Amino acid sequence: MMRFANNARVKNEACLLGALTSNELRAVQNYLVKRAQVESFVDEILCLEMGQEIHKKSRIKSLDPRMEDGFSVVGGRLQRAQCLPYKTGHPKVIDSP
Repeated sequence: MMRFANNARVKNEACLLGALTSNELRAVQNYLVKRAQVESFVDEILCLEMGQEIHKKSRIKSLDPRMEDGFSVVGGRLQRAQCLPYKTGHPKVIDSP
């Protein structure tokens, strides 16, 4: 759908055709994660973006969440594990179904 929307806005010569690229798939994944975070944790995200503490009764308070690149990510004790890649120690927060 994102490709269709993009192709509707650009000239015919700039339309993307063929199989989806890895960049397109990553963009869709990021869009869906961001959308899911906003739907589940809107109050927490607003507080984090303004540099405020999130409410102590928040379901994600114990994860020590922080904002990075527009996403809410886990802080906490995994950040001390030097052997883990950064993104492994700070995964994006997603609500359970």
